[in-house]
Amino acid sequence: MCCYCRCSLHGFSLVLKSVLAFSWAKDLVVRAQQVVTYFRASHAPLAALRAAAKDLGITKGLQSSNKTRMTSSYGCTSSVEAHAPAFARMRSSSSVQITNSDVADTLTDAAFWANLSNLNKVLRHIAKVIMVVQGDATTLADVSRCDILLCLHLLRCYEAGRTAL
Repeated sequence: MCCYCRCSLHGFSLVLKSVLAFSWAKDLVVRAQQVVTYFRASHAPLAALRAAAKDLGITKGLQSSNKTRMTSSYGCTSSVEAHAPAFARMRSSSSVQITNSDVADTLTDAAFWANLSNLNKVLRHIAKVIMVVQGDATTLADVSRCDILLCLHLLRCYEAGRTAL
């Protein structure tokens, strides 16, 4: 990987960090992580969730966020969003109770799901760019292409958000 690519990777990671620095984004990641932590630590709810996910054809598991992997926040939020139908089915048909009130509130909060979807639309492209740029065969042309595409995507997200207000 060329020196410029490493500097660009750092730049893209700073873009991700900047998006996640907004209080609304931070709150969404924290709430998604609480959901993941609760289900991973609770055997009966996790079994009910896995059964519902299997019935719905959801194959990706819940992923935790950490501070050492740049794209782990997106992995966490996208895995929770992917499981939204399984959470809904589990809550409506399962005799398993969610004992953590914060998690139960999160799973029934329509605004959480809408905002999580919007956050993932932004994070998805940043994560893709980071994955491309950190490859060993990345060229400066790849970095430039990713930079342009990411800027266009962020501009579209900004314009869509502005018109929604």
